[in-house]
Amino acid sequence: MGFPNLPENFGPINIDLEAEDIAFLLLLSIAFEELSLAHIMNAEGEKLQAALGTLVNDTGALIFPGPLADNLDDLLETNRSVERMLRTIAKKEMLLQWKFEDVIDFLGTPPTATAACACAVEITADAETVITATEFPGADVDPEDVAIIQLTVNICPGCEPGESTINAVFANTTTNPNTTLVATLTPGTVEQLCQGETSSFIQGLANVLLYGGPLPTPVSDELPFTITVNADGTSTFTAQLPAPVGGTASITMENLNVTITECPIETNGGV
Repeated sequence: MGFPNLPENFGPINIDLEAEDIAFLLLLSIAFEELSLAHIMNAEGEKLQAALGTLVNDTGALIFPGPLADNLDDLLETNRSVERMLRTIAKKEMLLQWKFEDVIDFLGTPPTATAACACAVEITADAETVITATEFPGADVDPEDVAIIQLTVNICPGCEPGESTINAVFANTTTNPNTTLVATLTPGTVEQLCQGETSSFIQGLANVLLYGGPLPTPVSDELPFTITVNADGTSTFTAQLPAPVGGTASITMENLNVTITECPIETNGGV
């Protein structure tokens, strides 16, 4: 069993790594440790074979002329030695399992936006737009029961900072009056993470207003929101809801009109 080498594109290692590169290296370290444990387990198996006199070489010939264990006590002691080592390996496997789960959680962590104007994003809804999934705290709302009253998103229009706007109005049509969610962008709070002109992750603060339905009076607050949008017209909006409702609402849509334009680095200022 040989020891594998790191891929050439990962050597020498530097600190300028993307999240996926870091996760790859962590998974690679787990694989190396698993390989080491496999070496140890193979050695323990050969120890038992040697004790029983059944250990052979590559040609199939016995390595020892007879069992190395002269009596039952020797066999029992060899067995105990192997058992202790396997217990240690089992403990190490548990640690590696936890490490692997942490890497998976790391990969599943929502992206963190770092640039204020990494790309220009324009999103609008029309008659073809449909809501495919919804999540509202404390309520089981069917996507078909949520109407898009207004949806216009314009982030870094023309790649010029300072003109970003978001106006989103959704209504739950099963309540009387309709429970309505309104979100408008707080200027100067947008940050982005863009993947060329294929997708964008947007986060910031919005003035979130909730009224109608079981609420006796409208409630509003300045709260965090996120938008994940793809050039294929799919997008997910999430926003924290004001007290006393609280929690986070999520709406996923498709067939949106989406335009994503990558911006020059020098325009990544405040919006």
